[in-house]
Amino acid sequence: MENIYIFYGTRDEYLKKIPQSYYTLEQLVKISDSTNKLIPQKVPDDCTEVVAFTMSYSSITQGGVQNFDNILDCARNILEDLYLQNPPDCIKEELLRVYGEEIVKIEYQNYQEISLETIRTCNETFSENIIGQEGVKYKLLTMLYEVYSNKNNNLPQIAMFYGPSGVGKTETAKFLSKLLDGDIFRIQMSMYQTNDYFGYLYGTEHNNGSLCKDLLERKTNIILLDEFDKAHPSIWKAFYQMFDEGIYKDTNYTVNLNNTIIICTTNEPGPDEIRKKLGDPLFYRFDHIIKFEYLSNDAKMKMTKQIIDEIYSSLSDNEKQIIKKENMYTKYMPFSLKFTNYRNARNLIKNDVSETIIKEILKK
Repeated sequence: MENIYIFYGTRDEYLKKIPQSYYTLEQLVKISDSTNKLIPQKVPDDCTEVVAFTMSYSSITQGGVQNFDNILDCARNILEDLYLQNPPDCIKEELLRVYGEEIVKIEYQNYQEISLETIRTCNETFSENIIGQEGVKYKLLTMLYEVYSNKNNNLPQIAMFYGPSGVGKTETAKFLSKLLDGDIFRIQMSMYQTNDYFGYLYGTEHNNGSLCKDLLERKTNIILLDEFDKAHPSIWKAFYQMFDEGIYKDTNYTVNLNNTIIICTTNEPGPDEIRKKLGDPLFYRFDHIIKFEYLSNDAKMKMTKQIIDEIYSSLSDNEKQIIKKENMYTKYMPFSLKFTNYRNARNLIKNDVSETIIKEILKK
């Protein structure tokens, strides 16, 4: 064995680092298993480079994962390079023990960092993307600057967005992620109500899904824990180390969350209510507690116009012959002040547009 490359990060980045021609770990496992049979399978002479992806280890038993080097025995004489994406900790530790750091090279994905240009872009484009939350903008800019100015710290920034439903909390998190050229990593915490989710959070067998495994595949350093307060209270303890140290660890994997921004959301009306709901140990782990306001009348009008423009642009040419944009403005803008939030307004307008279109189609 000449080189063992271990990469922690997304599949897209990993594909840039592996050879074009290779044997998969799954193929090697089959050959290794066959050595215990009467007619063992021979390792092909060109099996000099083997590649494993995040899900490749699911083809290995728990015992095989814990004794991973034994799988390499069948190809040890010809195998030159081994590439592993997001292996369980026990595989990494075994390979380091057997081969040492000269052979085992570990690399972590470089996520786009927050720069002054990122902060300037946020300042210039926030209001056109997030309507009616000017007070949020400057608190957001402050948070971004703290990440930018404390790069040597590496610890994550933990934020709680609170306020009414549908006024831009989740959209603000998505907006931040887009500034960093990636899809947001989002968990709907209101689903975590039973013990069934403990395995996902703390890890069970290595071939089962887990939060750690999903975090290793995240595309940006923006993590959204939506409706965080609605999770079962016993689950919150799983995030203490993540918030404090930027480390998340389960029974199989360890994830480094350096320089991340972790955003939690709640519909609670104020910090006192949040503190009462979450308790002091968790509440005081938040670096930023940011309030989202009810939408003003001016914001509701801007929001309604934006929704009309979005829905109209999504229509086909035939649908636009039925629904005229100017008619949409005439019909829906007078109701702007009655809309309570973005989600409510968009659903009402979208449903009404669809009803108008289908009625017209059925007339023909």
